[in-house]
Amino acid sequence: MEALLLILMDGTSNSWSAITMSESKYWMANIAAGNTIFWAGGLTGSLGTPSDKVEMYDVNTGNRTYHQLSKARLLFEALRKDNKILFYTGDNPLGSWINNVDIYDINTQSWSACIVSQPLKNTAIIAAEEMHMQQEEV
Repeated sequence: MEALLLILMDGTSNSWSAITMSESKYWMANIAAGNTIFWAGGLTGSLGTPSDKVEMYDVNTGNRTYHQLSKARLLFEALRKDNKILFYTGDNPLGSWINNVDIYDINTQSWSACIVSQPLKNTAIIAAEEMHMQQEEV
């Protein structure tokens, strides 16, 4: 599988640019916060190898940093609430749902993780003053 090219739009300069991910992925979570783009987990390679890797790309400096999720996962979401980014639950490579949540603190640039009481399947999260999780049974 070839490296994935990401096309970025700079709203300030109204210009486009392209970057290449360090590894090609699909079924990953991604989110932008400030000048940093995060893409995490998913499947890599032509055989769909599960990934626990988070790649963080600073659009101003071009620097990349990496982190390892608490568990490899795919088909999951990322959410920003205040100064935190949550990468929550997801499917594992064997088709069962996991209940791990990885949390990135934007201010301290540190990671933590927790486990929710049950995996969230087909989930939507809305961030307002408080965080609410809505789970759909399947």
